[in-house]
Amino acid sequence: MTTFHPGPVAGYAWPQSVEPGQSFALHLTSETGPLDIEIARIGARRQVVWERRGLDVGNHPYPDSVTHDGCDWPVAATVTVGQWPTGYYEIALS
Repeated sequence: MTTFHPGPVAGYAWPQSVEPGQSFALHLTSETGPLDIEIARIGARRQVVWERRGLDVGNHPYPDSVTHDGCDWPVAATVTVGQWPTGYYEIALS
């Protein structure tokens, strides 16, 4: 049985690096119901580039081998990158 549990809301993006016009998938889980998602570029000022409110992502368990093999959760949302400037982006889940 796994003891890995970072909290009631979690997720990951794959792939982790894309270019404008390409897409990445958000693999998410929530024990608390639908999620609000916000993606923002972090720089001199925080710039929101994508958001979705009230997305029902499901509650997915952490597999026993999560620390070795990952979660393998289903895709909750697919994000296509527009003409976003190069930089560091954060994905906020609430």
